[in-house]
Amino acid sequence: MAQGPSGHTTPLTSYGTQKAISELLLADYTRHGFFDGIGIRMPTLCIRPGKPNKAASSFFSNILREILMCLPTIQPVPDEIRHWHTSPRSAVGFMIHAATMNLGLLGARRNMSMPGVSATVGDQIEALRR
Repeated sequence: MAQGPSGHTTPLTSYGTQKAISELLLADYTRHGFFDGIGIRMPTLCIRPGKPNKAASSFFSNILREILMCLPTIQPVPDEIRHWHTSPRSAVGFMIHAATMNLGLLGARRNMSMPGVSATVGDQIEALRR
């Protein structure tokens, strides 16, 4: 999600707007004591098992998964596009960690971004060539 100069979240897509709404509701409901929650912002999972899907970010997995399986793939963006990735194993670890945290230590900040690897599409393709 993009942030404007003031640091406020300014989603550029409907999906981003839905994520922002969810994060704001989570923080508000936690503050009011309806529940004690945490939101985790996940990097794109690469390489997802299964067939390609219609998610806008699925081609990041497709680039790697299909090539490793010697299948053709479509690259809908330029090599210079940078994206944030993680593995399914790391994502599971993030969720387990979030589920076992002492949330009281977080205070009002209830949404956290998980670590990932930042790479361009070109970086991914070059790594496969090696």
